[in-house]
Amino acid sequence: METIIQGDNKPIVLEFDESIAGMEQFSAMLYSDSQTYRQWEISDVTIDGNTLSLPLTQKETLAIQSRYVDLEVKFLADGDIEFFDVIRLYVKQRRDGTVFDLGGVRP
Repeated sequence: METIIQGDNKPIVLEFDESIAGMEQFSAMLYSDSQTYRQWEISDVTIDGNTLSLPLTQKETLAIQSRYVDLEVKFLADGDIEFFDVIRLYVKQRRDGTVFDLGGVRP
């Protein structure tokens, strides 16, 4: 299971079996039962061959208070829905709340 670490700014990286260069439309949403944390469109992501990167900021990952979140991903290529899935991600919470590179700011 993929992991998001609270206070981290690493992107969510998805790898596909085939090239996704022909993607026409893209939508992704990171959410829990009670809250939507982030949404992405095709202009927000980085595509490199068969790899898709969804950027996240420290502020966005600190806002996640759930142990698990769902990532709903869908995209259109050649006029057809090429991919749709809901991916469950584990959220590793920081016990002390300290975040590096933000001057010791606590959530």
